Formats: sequence, structure tokens, C-alpha cells
Amino acid sequence: MDQLAALASLVNFGALTAFLLLHVSVINYFIIKQKSTRYVQHLTLPLIGFIIIGYVWYSLDALSKELGFIWLGVGVIYFIFLKLSKKITDYKRIELFCRFAHKCELRTEKNINRNV
Repeated sequence: MDQLAALASLVNFGALTAFLLLHVSVINYFIIKQKSTRYVQHLTLPLIGFIIIGYVWYSLDALSKELGFIWLGVGVIYFIFLKLSKKITDYKRIELFCRFAHKCELRTEKNINRNV
């Protein structure tokens, strides 16, 4: 498989995965959270869409799935890194605010700079 075909396969994996998650999100939002009784629009049609797109996703070639899961793994690792670094950043903001203001309150960086 040439590089352009591999790239197209990766894009297909991502787009189809996003549409699968979209259908799950519609069901979750309307049926579970909003307690909608419009079952045809908010349950039946998204389930049909999920099944059709799921079949197309399942039919992707092995390389597409392999590349897609690798890319998904990279994204998950990056997301975890961002979440962990944000916690460290929030802790540092609290520590700086406590040093300068002599009281501990969770403040944003903007508020910390304003009060210093």
C-alpha cells in the first residue's frame, strides 16, 4: 500500500470512528440524559446509523485499523500528558497565590497576577 492510500485509510478510520461516537452521543444525550420519548428520532435512527457505519468500519483493511489504533493511542497518551501537566500547573498556581496573598484560594492565573 502506498503512502497516500495509507493516509486515506487513516482518515477513513478517524472519520468513521467519529461518526460511530456521534451516534452513541445522540443516544446518550437524548435518551439517557434528556429522557426523550421520541424513540424513532433519538434511538432507532442512531442505532441504524451506528450499525451501518460500524459495518463499514469493520470492513476497513487491517492496515487502516492498525494505523488508526496506533494514532488513537498516541492521542490518548497526549491527552493524559495534558491532564497531568494541567494538574501540576494548577498546583503551582495555588502555591504561588498562597505565597503572595498569604491565604489559599483556588484562583486563575489572571486573578493571581491581579492580586500580586
